[in-house]
Amino acid sequence: MSDNPLHRIVIGGFALAAVVAPMAMLLLADHVASTTESMIVLPAYNKYRCALCHTTGSPTEGEADLSVFGVDFRDNGKIWNRTLALLNSDNDKCLNGFELGDQDGDGVYDYAGEVMEHSNPSDSADCSIALNVSTWGVLKEIFRSELQQYLGDEELDFDSWSLHFP
Repeated sequence: MSDNPLHRIVIGGFALAAVVAPMAMLLLADHVASTTESMIVLPAYNKYRCALCHTTGSPTEGEADLSVFGVDFRDNGKIWNRTLALLNSDNDKCLNGFELGDQDGDGVYDYAGEVMEHSNPSDSADCSIALNVSTWGVLKEIFRSELQQYLGDEELDFDSWSLHFP
């Protein structure tokens, strides 16, 4: 064993790191598990993941500030329900339920197909209303019935109405 003070400091540093590193990993793993447990309560979380409730998409233990939706979710007991679905956390004219695809807050995704958020209930600039082939068909049918009532028996070529999607 060397009596060199620098050698003792280096060995002590390695010993300390060997003890502290596993403890830090356990604490971080607990935080990640906590975030995941909270996230899976929501009807959809695939697109925005952590950024639904946090001010960053990759929160760490020291940087886990909650977004406006995250605060509402926490204050609601980390429960997804009708109360949270009918809130507009980010004041963007879209209710949280619409943004997460479960408008009535029953915990069941409202649409067929891939479970994906429409927009982020924490982002006041993000309130996308999805217009796709399916919703375009619904809109056409509404216009068709209304216009047919207005025009009576006049023949219209509704099938030529189309919206181009990439």
